[in-house]
Amino acid sequence: MHTDVTRQTFGSILFQFIFFAALLWGCSLRGGVPLSGVSGDIYIPGNLVNHYSGAYPYMALSLSLVLVFVNAFVITRTVSRNLVYPVRSYLPCIFYLLISCGICFPAYDLTAIVAAYLIVCATVAFISSFVRTVSFGTTFRGAFFIGLTPLLEPQNAIYILLVPIATVVFRRCTRETTVAVLGSLFPTLLAAYIYWTLGYGFTGVFESVWQGFAYAAPAATPLFPAGPAGIGKSAAAGIVALTVVLSAFTFMAAAADMRTRAYKIQVFALWFLVVCAVSMAMPSRTEGNFAVMAIPASILAPSYFVRHRGILPLLLYIIMCAAVVTAALLPLLT
Repeated sequence: MHTDVTRQTFGSILFQFIFFAALLWGCSLRGGVPLSGVSGDIYIPGNLVNHYSGAYPYMALSLSLVLVFVNAFVITRTVSRNLVYPVRSYLPCIFYLLISCGICFPAYDLTAIVAAYLIVCATVAFISSFVRTVSFGTTFRGAFFIGLTPLLEPQNAIYILLVPIATVVFRRCTRETTVAVLGSLFPTLLAAYIYWTLGYGFTGVFESVWQGFAYAAPAATPLFPAGPAGIGKSAAAGIVALTVVLSAFTFMAAAADMRTRAYKIQVFALWFLVVCAVSMAMPSRTEGNFAVMAIPASILAPSYFVRHRGILPLLLYIIMCAAVVTAALLPLLT
């Protein structure tokens, strides 16, 4: 590893990604695999994905690995193309992996990984919409992707707040904002119509999403259980949170000297992170929430390392990686 974290080669970053991914996926097999899935509420299509994830757990695990890889490197490519940092860096892909799977691995919750992929696509679309001319198609596409996520898991409905946030941050006009709002509602309206043509109630989808969003019971398994395993996860989460907070303050201190596009992208990431923090306070939160939270966190986190060089940033990076590895191995050792 290079002493300057940001100057690691792509080969070095890829090696670290493969190492951490293999470790996290391997440790996830310790608790066994679900033998079968349950269909759940018929009005939530994501329950069908959960059913087949339970029936074919190893296939679900493989697909989740592929999607995490895609998410990580799409985010990295996007921030590189838009010159979000003053130097080119591949760090976002490592941060995405560590945050999405290193604190609380989403195991066989394939719907959470798919939802994260859709929100990554939406984020890329919103960033692409930041142009001097109107961009109805791009704005609609980003909102449509986000509108699909509540049909996978109802708690994802909170991320629809990203649609008005994106239109304000990226300076979209009133007509584009209207198109974006309609785009976010279109998937649920389309699903309601399809269910209605199949003989079900038209309002069933809306009622199921609302019930799952507002009245869902807390997850049976706590995110940070008691004992050494929970302490390890809490420590890893604390170090990651410290890194993101330091990076947020670094961004705000350097905001006056940043290019407009880079500034807007990181402002959107900050608001995105606030929405994710609210989602983590809801009773419906699951381990899969980290897969979405990792999107804005991986955009912000490298800011500290690209603007601060020396032994302290290097130590912080090493400690964060070590904390994630420890959190993954502790359940195997206790």
